[in-house]
Amino acid sequence: MLIFLLVVITVGIITYFTPREYMSFATIEVEPNMQPVRIFADSVSTEEAAVTDPKFTKTQFEIIMRKGVLYPVIQRLELEKRWAREGQPLTREQAYAKLQGMLQLTEVRNTNLIQIDVYSTDPYEASLLANTVATEYMEQRISEAQAIMEKGLAQMRDEVTQKERAVNDAYAEASRLRTEAGIIDPNPDSFDAGSRV
Repeated sequence: MLIFLLVVITVGIITYFTPREYMSFATIEVEPNMQPVRIFADSVSTEEAAVTDPKFTKTQFEIIMRKGVLYPVIQRLELEKRWAREGQPLTREQAYAKLQGMLQLTEVRNTNLIQIDVYSTDPYEASLLANTVATEYMEQRISEAQAIMEKGLAQMRDEVTQKERAVNDAYAEASRLRTEAGIIDPNPDSFDAGSRV
């Protein structure tokens, strides 16, 4: 009985003096990367495009936890100064390690949703960090999607230019063949065969 009472009292005292920890979360929806735009080549069917890579969500977990996303969050919120110890700001690597320790990512089952959980003794800080990490990740994904779209549009313009060149070459060849064969066509640009001589 004495040991039981000592354990209960010790746990109670530790729990009482331990600072409260708050958890805040942001939920984001992630979709697989856009495919390059194709107009003349065979395009991927809708069924194939709908099939997602089973490793996709885990890959996004790793991306969110990497420096590429968390360093901009640290810089945006000036976490080195905010988490300064005895007036001495943390290094970026120390702030990164602390932020990583506060983060926990979970996948919402059977969905494309990722929940970003942040634990902190300050509820406002937990909320701010969760929202900022989600915002930074979202902005980077949008930037990547825009880059893919711009690259696809540039490829599309190149393909259209090549097709126009091929059409012009075909018109020139058709004109040459008509001249060689002595064929008179009053309207060579028309596709209506009935109106031709």
